[in-house]
Amino acid sequence: AAVSPPGLPVPGAAPSAVQPAGEPPRFDPAEAKALVDAGRALVIDARDHSAYLESRIPGAINVPGGELVFRIGELIERPETQGKMKAFGLVPQSGAPEEFGAWAAQERERWTRVVRQSGAKVD
Repeated sequence: AAVSPPGLPVPGAAPSAVQPAGEPPRFDPAEAKALVDAGRALVIDARDHSAYLESRIPGAINVPGGELVFRIGELIERPETQGKMKAFGLVPQSGAPEEFGAWAAQERERWTRVVRQSGAKVD
């Protein structure tokens, strides 16, 4: 699902979908389904493969949690992932974890500055 900087609305989600600082994003099941149905989100099932085979969200991609960090590049290269990312205006790109960490640090600084300058507050 889509992720946004802490305390800001998640793009394309209902106004109630705000990511509290320091917490992973959470979605109401109906909001998540609407995003997936609209082609605005991709579901990654991080459970082990046997649990995924037992039951899963239709269209979910199974990447067990322990493998996710090593397979993120593979996910980004998938045509359906690239299509969804491009629909959000993102440029799909894979690389080393260190490169992503450096980029994430820059984005965190940038969004922190934007939020402070805007005066936005979480209600």
